[in-house]
Amino acid sequence: MTGSFDPWQAYVELSWPEGRPRDGGFVALQLPGRMHDYIAHASDDEPALLVSLETAPSVVRAPVRLEYLEVSFNAPCRIAPSTGPVIEGRFAVVRCTSTNWRLKEYFVRAVTPLIESLPVEPSAADVSAAMNDVVELFKALESPQRGSAKGIWGELFVIYQSADPIAVAKAWRCEGSEKFDFSLAEERLEVKTTESSRRAHRFSLDQLEPPAGTTAYVASLLVRSAVGGLSVLNLVKAICARLGDRTDLAARVWSNITMTLGEGWEEALEIRFDEHHASEHLRFFLAEMVPRVTKPANERVFDITFRSDLSDIPALDIHSHSGPLISSVHS
Repeated sequence: MTGSFDPWQAYVELSWPEGRPRDGGFVALQLPGRMHDYIAHASDDEPALLVSLETAPSVVRAPVRLEYLEVSFNAPCRIAPSTGPVIEGRFAVVRCTSTNWRLKEYFVRAVTPLIESLPVEPSAADVSAAMNDVVELFKALESPQRGSAKGIWGELFVIYQSADPIAVAKAWRCEGSEKFDFSLAEERLEVKTTESSRRAHRFSLDQLEPPAGTTAYVASLLVRSAVGGLSVLNLVKAICARLGDRTDLAARVWSNITMTLGEGWEEALEIRFDEHHASEHLRFFLAEMVPRVTKPANERVFDITFRSDLSDIPALDIHSHSGPLISSVHS
């Protein structure tokens, strides 16, 4: 999603060239920086991404079909670009088969960076792996929700308001099972978000006891619902724009959101919180300052969680800390 390129806007603006029949082909726009790959509008009004097999002709696999996704390998395609002659070739084609416009937009925005992050001349293995990632992404949309929309909003907000979104996005967890939200070198950062006016959050004891030789921080965020506030989608779009040509990180952002929200993605994307209020009420704390329970002597007692009130705990002067992660979070 390089520069100011907006894949969804590009898709919406695609139209069939006058006089060319809809004969099962595609009208398409070449993706920025990619000679033979396209974002496309299928003849049946389905959005699609087309990956040329010019450098990967050996991709031969059975098609994959999910409820709202189809992936075809080594498919013959006729492409009508916005200008110029019709193009014919063999492509890996991934398309969204839903009539839900929200899901169509999700598909275009989430899948485009996966395609853009492929090598310029991808191998068969590269193309196959990218298609597997797309399939896993859509399978996740049908899975139970793993985390709250409010929580993912808070994590995105930390990236959004950071001085170095590339560094912070690189530090963001790759899997929901990771103990901390952000990890870089010897630093860990856990983000806690609440709509309460009381700065109280739920912690696991493990989050407050990082590995030896590391320093853990807590970002505490108070949020307030607002009709005209920032949505999860607003935050992702803004972050991806700031990531520039780091399409691999844009793909990670969409993957983290999808894996967290699961089947609750549609409702979660629309929650909105006041940006000014969130900025004014973002505080950082050393994890060692957070009130906690005592670790049990009995090792068979584990996975301990509790709520802790940080209202009266002195907040950290974040600008006095110069580690690579906490410095990148400075706004």
